[in-house]
Amino acid sequence: MAGLDAVILTHAHLDHVGRLPLLVQRGYRGPVYCTAPTAALAETVLLDSARLQVDGYRHDLRRARRQGHADDTVLPPLYEEADVHRALALLRPSLDFGDTQRIAGVRVTPERAGHILGSAYLLLEGSEGRLIMSGDLGNRESGLQLDFTPPPRPTLW
Repeated sequence: MAGLDAVILTHAHLDHVGRLPLLVQRGYRGPVYCTAPTAALAETVLLDSARLQVDGYRHDLRRARRQGHADDTVLPPLYEEADVHRALALLRPSLDFGDTQRIAGVRVTPERAGHILGSAYLLLEGSEGRLIMSGDLGNRESGLQLDFTPPPRPTLW
């Protein structure tokens, strides 16, 4: 984890935040940037994921024991609640749509992705050029959030 300076979350769906506790288990201690709604939703999603994993593990372990299998035939959960809390402590919900900040030497501007509450795509600008990075975009006809902000026109070098 020594080469990793920062993590930036685009949104809080499990397929985008679900490995964050594992990253922390493996030694990452740096900041994890996101929008405030993403931080709030990530807490719910990750705690639920941990609980489901632990409950599933206990269920599978009981079944294996009833069937006479060794305990090591059941895979343990990837993480538990304590791991989630360590990961959540690293969250920095400082990203605001349209505001640029410098993160690990890169200018980062989050814009509305319109996917779920707090979701963003990122305009990343550094000495080597510009990059737009998204998690997921859009969610038609959502009454809960604004539509996504169209990305800037690409420039050719």
